[in-house]
Amino acid sequence: MTEPAPRLMTVSEFLAWDDGTDTRYELIDGRPVAMAPVAPAHSVIVANATHELRSRLQRPCYLGSEAGIARPDRDDTFYEADVVVSCTPVEPGMAAIPDPVVVIEVLS
Repeated sequence: MTEPAPRLMTVSEFLAWDDGTDTRYELIDGRPVAMAPVAPAHSVIVANATHELRSRLQRPCYLGSEAGIARPDRDDTFYEADVVVSCTPVEPGMAAIPDPVVVIEVLS
C-alpha cells in the first residue's frame, strides 16, 4: 500500500509548526528538514566570524546569529543561517532578518 505524499508547508505554517521536540529545522521546498546538532568547533568558528564582522560594521548595519532567512521569491523556503548582516531595521514580530547582505553558514 502506498502512502499519500506529505502536504507541503508554507513559511507561515512552518513558523507556527511544532514537532514537540528540541530539533531545529529549516524549510526546504515546503518540507521541514532537520538540522544537525551544533558541534563545539562549529560554535567557535561562528563566534570568531561574528567577532571579526562586528568590529568592522558601521551603523545602520548589524549582525544576527541563528537568524531566519526567508527568500522573497519563495513561500516554501526558510533557512536558519549561522551569521547574517543586514542594514535594514528589524521590526517587532518579524520572523526573518530583512534584506541580508551577508549570509554565513558554517559547514561542519
